[in-house]
Amino acid sequence: MQVQTIQQYNSTQMQPLIFKKVALGVTPIALTPFFGIDGNGSNDRPNPMEGPASYPNPIWNSDFAYAEFRFEATDTNPTGVIATQDFEAIAPGPAPIAFNLNPGAVIGCTITGTGSVINIPVGTTDGFGRYSIPSATSTRIFLAVAAAVSEMAVEFDTDVNGFGFYATDIGDFGGQLELDFQNASGQSLLKKTISVASIPGAEDGNCLFFGALSAAPVASNKFRKVVFKLIASATPDGFGFDHMTIVRIP
Repeated sequence: MQVQTIQQYNSTQMQPLIFKKVALGVTPIALTPFFGIDGNGSNDRPNPMEGPASYPNPIWNSDFAYAEFRFEATDTNPTGVIATQDFEAIAPGPAPIAFNLNPGAVIGCTITGTGSVINIPVGTTDGFGRYSIPSATSTRIFLAVAAAVSEMAVEFDTDVNGFGFYATDIGDFGGQLELDFQNASGQSLLKKTISVASIPGAEDGNCLFFGALSAAPVASNKFRKVVFKLIASATPDGFGFDHMTIVRIP
């Protein structure tokens, strides 16, 4: 098993994160990771999307990681096209939910597992640290629940080159979120673990961005499904899943 250590962006503490290539009789893929996290420490106050230095904990680290992800997807790869789902046009209700995105071609997306689209008033949280991105102008998120015995999954009807999302209030109970990138047959191609346990202020209301993008050659480093599962904790963790972005590189 090959392990690649990557570095997170954080205003208070640097911490290595791990990508693991999983050999399951299939050729593992290579993905370039993008990660940034901003602590908060409050269940009642969202981190602002942008703002002056007087704002408490603006999400500059998360936004910087998102900006890098977009740049690499479309500038480093001139043919790359992105599309984003912010859930604002999706009616509140439980999973499964299905929708189309169009990064240069229509791609069907389905979110399954425990969770639902919920509405949160502008500039507030749900009382448990989850909020929409950007909270000052948007109101809906997919409230996901990750657990050791159940999984949330995002699946596409064709292979994609990149996947990214914002998450809020992740890791409340010391658990680690495992992302399993799979092929069309459900075989693991690569696994990634996200942990925020050692970051000051990250227990409540944190905001992070995580993205993964095909490394060269992009044609052979694609995936069809991303499975979210909680490890290292028996307590299910609810978190806000928002501003999901996919990348297609023709």
